[in-house]
Amino acid sequence: MGPAGDSSSGNTTSASGSTATEPSVQDAQTALNQAGIAPDVVPTFSPTSILDVVYNDPTTNQAIVVEPGKNLTVAQTVNEPQFFLTSNDSSVASKTFLLAFVDPDAPTPQNRSLSDIRHVLAPNLHISGTANRALLVNSTPAITDYLAPGPPPGSGPHRYTVLLFVQPDNFSSAAAGLVDQSTPRTNFNLTTFAQKTGLGDPIAGTFFLTGPAQDASSGGNSTPTPSKGSANGTLSGHLATSDAMDLLLFIVSIGLLLSVEM
Repeated sequence: MGPAGDSSSGNTTSASGSTATEPSVQDAQTALNQAGIAPDVVPTFSPTSILDVVYNDPTTNQAIVVEPGKNLTVAQTVNEPQFFLTSNDSSVASKTFLLAFVDPDAPTPQNRSLSDIRHVLAPNLHISGTANRALLVNSTPAITDYLAPGPPPGSGPHRYTVLLFVQPDNFSSAAAGLVDQSTPRTNFNLTTFAQKTGLGDPIAGTFFLTGPAQDASSGGNSTPTPSKGSANGTLSGHLATSDAMDLLLFIVSIGLLLSVEM
């Protein structure tokens, strides 16, 4: 990233030591709007900050920084990522955030009858450090725990979308009864949820593309399993869910896909 307090653009050094230019706020806005994230997920997207999503490739143990529209495999997204915020607004240091990670293309981009699927819904996040690529950490359990991407066989790539909102002071009372750990992940309307809880427009966001595993027998996993908690700077210290839900989503997705093809 650029100097502290500059969220327009900058450079980052990868785990291999190479330097690459990070997307700017304008780059993110253009990419998400061109991909139809607005209006498919939220009505409009006019970010003021940069949200970085960083996966750790379990095969190479290298960091993968998600640039808007980047293609990732199912295997690369098995483990929960870390989330970082860069902003030129110094007040973010004292603000609380909510992060929403959704799939608007379930079960397939052509048949979005299960959309959106909640992959993460995490309130009460704060930045750790300065506003220059600061790690987002949670102080309470997530509402919805991390579920790794797993498009059904035959599907095109899904637009996995991560958006960050400033959380209002009355969020807990406003959100009570709307969504909890037992609420189905499917058919989640982020726009309605944001309106009912006073979240406003997202201040930052990104997305990546992931298609089905090439061959489940060769190590790919088209039925994702949730991340079990660890104190490693991800949100997964509180993120866990049941394998039964994952299997149910997969079975429903396959059934709907077959009905469309028939």
